[in-house]
Amino acid sequence: MSYIVYKSSFITDKSGRAILQAMIQGEHDPEILADLARGRLREKRNELKEAVQGTLSDHHRFLLGSQLRQIDFLDGQLRELDQEIAQRLGLPGGPDDPDPLEDQSVGKKAPPQEPPEASLAVAPSLELIAPSDKKLTNAQVLDFLDQIPGINLRIGEIVIAEVGRGVDRFASEDQLVSWAGLCPEAKISAGKRLSNKTGKGNRWLRQALVEAASAAARSKKTFLGAYFQRLRKRMGYKKAIVALAHRILVIIYHLLHEQQPYRELGPEHLQDQTAEASKRWALRRLEQLGYQVTLQEAEVA
Repeated sequence: MSYIVYKSSFITDKSGRAILQAMIQGEHDPEILADLARGRLREKRNELKEAVQGTLSDHHRFLLGSQLRQIDFLDGQLRELDQEIAQRLGLPGGPDDPDPLEDQSVGKKAPPQEPPEASLAVAPSLELIAPSDKKLTNAQVLDFLDQIPGINLRIGEIVIAEVGRGVDRFASEDQLVSWAGLCPEAKISAGKRLSNKTGKGNRWLRQALVEAASAAARSKKTFLGAYFQRLRKRMGYKKAIVALAHRILVIIYHLLHEQQPYRELGPEHLQDQTAEASKRWALRRLEQLGYQVTLQEAEVA
């Protein structure tokens, strides 16, 4: 049963469940079991025949059935939780649209701080508009978050649950990033940097953002996907994922503060930024050497 063990989704798709149910009922003919495959899995019937060879004992059939019932029970619990979360967020279209951080059963929300003035130093995938005094609805926040590569409905719900529908209680993006535990804490001894590990923070938000970063890193033709590839060359996969999660949270901060949707600029924007940074570095270096430089675009031959 090597194929079944290797492919973990086998127990959740229709073909896999039909094969497992037949095995529980006592069927052990590889031909009959492989014929239960549907869709693209039928292309691997020969592999399935080899995987299901052998006979399960009564003991094994009992354990397999018990485990499948446990999976079904947990799936049902997840569906109930999804429905409860949707109801609490006001997603079915009811008149109430509560902010989770203002729920009286949890505790009153801290008094909002004065929001920072709009600055041009924002996440590169956002376009500034004047901040609004009107708070976004939960549905609007989820719609905005869903446009960011790597963020799905569940991660969006976690962001609302942990951060809320606004970021007024955070004085700056740096404070939010530090609160989430995505800000490096430099440990220095005798002038030597010993560690750049991220500090402690909100582990639920951090885990969700790392998951979002892992998905965004695989996205094609996106700014975040290109940004990850550049980071990975410099710091390796794991550190690049955490740095990408940091960047996504900065984008979320400005998205909620400026109350505007995400605007995808594509990988070309990162290339433009890199070229501009290289130009500024070269100019500074020449000025340090005592040169006065005037840049002029080269004529295309």
